[in-house]
Amino acid sequence: MILGVHGFPQVEWDGVKGIPNPQYPGYADHTSILFLPWHRPYLAAYEQILQQNAIQIANEYPPNLSQQYKDAANIFRIPYWDWANSATMPESITTPNITITGPNGQGSIKNPLASYNFHPIPSAAEFPTAFKVCPSPVLFT
Repeated sequence: MILGVHGFPQVEWDGVKGIPNPQYPGYADHTSILFLPWHRPYLAAYEQILQQNAIQIANEYPPNLSQQYKDAANIFRIPYWDWANSATMPESITTPNITITGPNGQGSIKNPLASYNFHPIPSAAEFPTAFKVCPSPVLFT
């Protein structure tokens, strides 16, 4: 489970245990100078898993739309906000509700990027595993 690589749930990744750090568990020691170079391949792996899921979802669209969504999924990348170029938060983050088009049509949902309500940290047993597409993605293929 790739979330465990970042810290929670505290699970092994590909048979390797995380850093035994009481301040920050997992593999991403946010207090170390190694954090930034570590975080880049982590985001690449995370992005690759999201892309694989997007391709699977694109296959669920009606035939007249599926190719359009497959093409979009194949070039999917995590958005990058260059705050040094523009200090204004992007509209995609500040809009409270967004319209999405799913396999069954359009609908409006609460924008998951606009806000987050923190919850108590769940145990590893409480995290779902069904969404995981591959156990350890091959990076930069």
